[in-house]
Amino acid sequence: RVAAGAIAKKLLKLHSGGEVLCYVKKVQDIEADIDPEAVTLEQVDFRPDGEPNIVRCPDEAVADHMIERIDTIRKTGNSIGGVVECIVRNVPSGLGS
Repeated sequence: RVAAGAIAKKLLKLHSGGEVLCYVKKVQDIEADIDPEAVTLEQVDFRPDGEPNIVRCPDEAVADHMIERIDTIRKTGNSIGGVVECIVRNVPSGLGS
């Protein structure tokens, strides 16, 4: 399924300039204020210093807080919830009907 999704994303990009991106918007009570119109895949995948963005939150300061919270909770043997926001741009009319 992952391979099929990657191929579908490439075809969408080639056919219509379409783009699919998802990022972590919220972890527990830590929420990023992200402009869905401006966010880029580069911001989601990488931190400003070029390192991989392990939490996939495009707001670097908020991502650092998320990582700290996740590590703190993980050490207690628990888990926490979060919110993932997905954005799809330039999808051809009728696709998926």
